[in-house]
Amino acid sequence: MFDCRLQCGISYSKRKGDWKRLHERSQWRDLAVSVLQRLSQHYSYFMLAEAAKGMGLKQAAATYYNACVGGR
Repeated sequence: MFDCRLQCGISYSKRKGDWKRLHERSQWRDLAVSVLQRLSQHYSYFMLAEAAKGMGLKQAAATYYNACVGGR
């Protein structure tokens, strides 16, 4: 469960269309960079995990997912 408060919610709503397009085009690096510039740490780790997963980097994805859930 993400703890995404007002700032995160506003940032997300402004960028979700762009992120969806980047995800659909498998533009993982651009997606990760964009998210890191905009959102909270927890959501950033989640999107990094998704990008790593999309690139086939299973261990990196697992590490990011763990950081997201663990709140580290």
